Amino acid sequence: MRKGDKDWDYQFVSDCEVVSVFLPRNTHLEHHQELKQKLQMLQQVECDNHLESSIVNLYNTSSIDWIEHVRKMGHKYVAFWFDGCWPKDVGIEAKILNYVTRLKKKDWITAVHPKYLDSLMLLNIDEFIAWPAKAPNFGNYKFWAENWISDCTVELSKTIERNIVVGAPQSDPENFLNGLMNKKYTDHTIARGARVIIKRKNIPSSPVYFVNTEPFNNCNIPHEMFEQYVGTTAGFKLLYNAYNYGIDMDSTKFVWYDFDAHSVQFKRLMVEEWNGIDYPAFVKQWCEDNPDANTLLLKSVDKEWLNIVEQFGGMDSWLDFWMQVRLCKHEFLTVDLVNNHKEITDTLDNNASTFFWSSNIYSYVLLKVIVEPFTLERSFAELMIRLQQIDTCWFSGTDPNDNDLTCNVDWVLGYSTNDSIGTGK
Repeated sequence: MRKGDKDWDYQFVSDCEVVSVFLPRNTHLEHHQELKQKLQMLQQVECDNHLESSIVNLYNTSSIDWIEHVRKMGHKYVAFWFDGCWPKDVGIEAKILNYVTRLKKKDWITAVHPKYLDSLMLLNIDEFIAWPAKAPNFGNYKFWAENWISDCTVELSKTIERNIVVGAPQSDPENFLNGLMNKKYTDHTIARGARVIIKRKNIPSSPVYFVNTEPFNNCNIPHEMFEQYVGTTAGFKLLYNAYNYGIDMDSTKFVWYDFDAHSVQFKRLMVEEWNGIDYPAFVKQWCEDNPDANTLLLKSVDKEWLNIVEQFGGMDSWLDFWMQVRLCKHEFLTVDLVNNHKEITDTLDNNASTFFWSSNIYSYVLLKVIVEPFTLERSFAELMIRLQQIDTCWFSGTDPNDNDLTCNVDWVLGYSTNDSIGTGK
């Protein structure tokens, strides 16, 4: 069943008394649909990372039968997250429950931000159900504010206010969108939270991924030894796939790419000069020698290094493999995969079996926010069509719909029909 065919859906995550509710079709940004979509993309990522409560997606905003359902599931309070609002970190549910416990007024129905009503709103389920005048339209905030904000409403605590991001997009939606899109904007007409969102999104440089932030997974591809391994410079994941499927020092070629010049420089130096033994020391020295690089992930190297070695079968196995890798042919490209993938594929031999890894580039949420419509979809389709010209090519990475693929490129028929593709083993 498609989302449009149902009023709401419920996802059980925990028995927390707070349940988080999202309104994909709320109307408070109905005249600014582009901004609405981009804020919902950011909200989804932030809430996936920071919320620990069960979730309701409310598609029919005049429906109230979901309230009785979540009540039966043990939830007592609803947290409505409007566009442009999300928790800064984990633990917001505990702060909400602590606030509710301390409230002197026990018959409250709604709790709102004192300045930005359309940000985070709390609903007291028992009091709402007992309220004789209930006739909500949760998606039409103007209706809600006019009919609900009364003596049954209390203000959120300062603790909760400090622990949520409040973009307040209604303040100046056009200006806010310009900031998100890296266009000229003025910051004095938008809320402080909007300025924070824009600043965070427009981080001037990408961190050098000395280690991977996602786990190594054995793809179990029914193929032995690829002749070309192509992938981002991030961490050891491309090397791990080469370790699993095999390399030949005389014929295997690696093609490393990244849009960040420091990342490419680091990988080149690693291949050309590092002996494979003390990775943390090598990384720290490189960071000292390159003070302009974004070294945010240096802090993860020490704790991850031993785990990485174990993934390659222990130190002896790793050193033997690393020696072979360094003897292979390597190419290093500073290139943006999305906008200039041809520069990468022009280096490939159509007659050589190929493993192509793109990580999560095509579903990276900050990229989705900044690019023009259909940029990612168009680029992904063009890349797949080009890779399908190679006799044997397997692709590993996400598509624009965030499907995590590991498959023969011939199986990819579009950018919206890949959710059922497996490895074919």
